[in-house]
Amino acid sequence: APEEEAEAEASGRPFVVPLRREAVPVIRGGKATSYKSAYFGTISLGSGPAPQEFSVVFDTGSGHVVVPSTECQSEACATRRLYNLSASEGAVAIHSDGEPVPDDELGEQVTIGFGTGTVVGEFARDTVCAGAAPAARRGRGPNASRMCAQLSVVMAVEMSAQPFKSFSFDGLFGLGLSSLALSPQFSFFEQLAAGGRAAPMLPQFAIYLARGDTTAAASAAGEIAIGGRNAA
Repeated sequence: APEEEAEAEASGRPFVVPLRREAVPVIRGGKATSYKSAYFGTISLGSGPAPQEFSVVFDTGSGHVVVPSTECQSEACATRRLYNLSASEGAVAIHSDGEPVPDDELGEQVTIGFGTGTVVGEFARDTVCAGAAPAARRGRGPNASRMCAQLSVVMAVEMSAQPFKSFSFDGLFGLGLSSLALSPQFSFFEQLAAGGRAAPMLPQFAIYLARGDTTAAASAAGEIAIGGRNAA
């Protein structure tokens, strides 16, 4: 609830995002011999009354937030929620150095490798918030009581079929600091550590993964605590 989020910020406690697990069977000889699992949670982009929500994998090997763009025509983007830059209040298209893209220019692009897959993306500056946008705050303006940061994000205009087509999550949320990002402005944790909050969060996280049925298509699977460890 929003009240709990505000209390967590004031007390310095970590912000907790629930995780879900999706298991995809590996088929050999017509039989499922094992399962590939992805653990994902929810984030939102935008500071206005209608933030855009995305399911993301929390990635320890990257410092970028990547969401599929409405400009993406790849097959892997067809079933995903797409980020609409023009519909996000306060968002602006930028170059990799953070400078706005002039109206008469095309934005820069970057190719990022993720395991067996790749993403081609352009850049935007927007408000990124961990966790779902509380229904009670929709239509009420700024995200003052949420775990949010002004961030440079990657808008994917191409996503490889593998591994992204196999899973239903929308994008990726990099947990790395600036050494794993194009610049500190791309790292969510770097921006949290930079301050600007009543109680600046430590650039730390802890993950709890629950045991359960690995054959479930999508099930409750634990949580990620941002800014420390959830001792509850």
